[in-house]
Amino acid sequence: MIYLASAGADLKLGSLSKELLKREQEYIRINQQLQTKTAQVVKKAEQVVKEGRHSLHGPKADSVAAVEKSLESVQSSRATPSKPSTRPASSAGKTEPSKAVLTRQDSDKGTVKPPKAPTTATASGRPSVDERASTLARVNPEDDVPESAARFLKAKVKLLQEDLDRMTLEQNGKVAAVALLEEKIKLLEEEKAKLNRSFQSLNTSLSKAQKQNDEVRRRNQSLETEIASMKKDLDGVNKTAKQSESDVNTREARLNRAMEEVERYKAAMAKTSSESRDKMEASKQTSERLLADVRRLEKQKTELLSAFKKQNQLIEVLKRQRLHVEAARALAFTEDEFVKALNWEV
Repeated sequence: MIYLASAGADLKLGSLSKELLKREQEYIRINQQLQTKTAQVVKKAEQVVKEGRHSLHGPKADSVAAVEKSLESVQSSRATPSKPSTRPASSAGKTEPSKAVLTRQDSDKGTVKPPKAPTTATASGRPSVDERASTLARVNPEDDVPESAARFLKAKVKLLQEDLDRMTLEQNGKVAAVALLEEKIKLLEEEKAKLNRSFQSLNTSLSKAQKQNDEVRRRNQSLETEIASMKKDLDGVNKTAKQSESDVNTREARLNRAMEEVERYKAAMAKTSSESRDKMEASKQTSERLLADVRRLEKQKTELLSAFKKQNQLIEVLKRQRLHVEAARALAFTEDEFVKALNWEV
């Protein structure tokens, strides 16, 4: 019974250790997955930030600045007053063609052509800024007229401003996405910390369970040694009791035979009571001797009975001690299981 209880305790401790090891491996796997996800999220966030910075500092912002400078130069050339003619009216008809040529040349010098942007469509099939500006202003971007160039540049500035606003909105969306990813990273870090704490608590519980298992094994070994020694003592006591019982039985048989002889002698004495005094005296002496033997045998019988009773009492005491030891061992196992249950709930 004691061996079965110890085997049951070992099986429970073994199953508890296996369960703790399985949980430890599961938490390690979840921790690795969280680390991988965290690295991926951080990489995506860095990529989004880089794309946002590149879009803010891209070539469109430079083209907007160049267009604004061109527009300012056109407006300054238009604001410059033309010089009045000092020639007489008689020669006006002759000099009109030359004035027209000079005016066209001056307008060519004062007009700033817009910077040529790439005329190819974008990767998404969208027309270029120059094409959209030409369509919006209804002018040819190669035209040298200042008014047409100004409308073209204004339309181009408007379109570039719209593109800039759109990119700003996209950048704001990317910044919000980065903030959301950072929040997710923070949550993942918190979950990782919780899992680490759970992993540490499981390691602590596992070490405690292993220590308790070692302590129970040591107690089991000591109790088994004590039980083996007590079994040896009990075997010796049983052997002594059996030997004493056989001796008592032998002495009782002898006593019975002696009693029978006494009875026989008494009968003989009754028969020979009518004989002579000498024979009576002899028989009296014989009877006294026999009575002395009987008393001696009765005394031996009493001593043997008392020794047998003492041996029986000793056997009972040893049986009770054995029962007490088994009960103490069972109670110790019950207390250990109760302490384990308390530690597990904590």
